[in-house]
Amino acid sequence: MKDFVMTLFAISIAHILFAQNNRIEAENFSELSKCQPKEVKMNGKVTGVISQFSRGAWVRYEDVDCKKGVSEIVFRGGSGSTANPTIEIRLGSPNGKLIATQSIGNEGWTKARSYGIQTKKLIGKQNLVFVSVNGEVMFDWFELIL
Repeated sequence: MKDFVMTLFAISIAHILFAQNNRIEAENFSELSKCQPKEVKMNGKVTGVISQFSRGAWVRYEDVDCKKGVSEIVFRGGSGSTANPTIEIRLGSPNGKLIATQSIGNEGWTKARSYGIQTKKLIGKQNLVFVSVNGEVMFDWFELIL
């Protein structure tokens, strides 16, 4: 009986963790412009990123499931640019409705950090577009906070 309860507990924990994992790797895009996917070493490990993500570049992710509501997106990236790197998150297209803006710190090209970005509440499936409006950024992943 004890083994059955432990197995049931492990399955429940795995289900909770799986249900809350809303991370999308940057290289799993639907469409991009003026940037490219690349493998780089960040924070001591090799990872896939979107690189050359500079002014005018954008990356679209289609049918991102925001379920019953997202009001924060965690963005992980890095920059060595001194030009005040900034990204916007828009709905639908690079010129779509602006839902968030975030400045990215200049901590060097081999370091990344996470930024919690408050957004207007998003519900259901959305097409999210990350747009570089200034400087250059390496974009690793983003995660929806439900």
